[in-house]
Amino acid sequence: MVSVAAVQVPSVSYDLPGGLAKGVEVIEQAAAEGIELVVFPEAWLTGYPQLVWYMVPSNDFGDLSSVYRRMFEHSVDVTHPEFGARLGAGIVNVTPLTAEELESAALRPAEEQGIAFEPALLGQLIADVGNQPGSLPLFQYALTELFDRRTGDTLTAASYRAMGIVAPNN
Repeated sequence: MVSVAAVQVPSVSYDLPGGLAKGVEVIEQAAAEGIELVVFPEAWLTGYPQLVWYMVPSNDFGDLSSVYRRMFEHSVDVTHPEFGARLGAGIVNVTPLTAEELESAALRPAEEQGIAFEPALLGQLIADVGNQPGSLPLFQYALTELFDRRTGDTLTAASYRAMGIVAPNN
């Protein structure tokens, strides 16, 4: 039987070195307590942009491209020598999803809920997010926003344009 722990401590937002140091501290503490597998929440190392939740009631997100760029700049590159050296062979790398996998990840749940995408919207979103590190949380956020801004049962290109470009490299 494997001993597992789910991390429930705050992250160090927008500070990759600080986040890595805290992550290592959490892992070392867990190992000292006999834990064999430590599971971190999605986007834990850079911190989820909590400010987004404060803006939800008014839906006034303004220009969040700077927030996404900052998140991207402080995201973890699992191939970085320091990261690999500190955490070693215990890391399971989850590679970015392909365009086909992103499409499936969006379409299946939408179809199950009776939600449709306007033609070309999903393809544009996938092209904007790209196949790069950190794209999955960004893709997830964009889909959530599109769902919240849907027109009836349809996710629309007009809502997507109103959100602004989501790609961190734009």
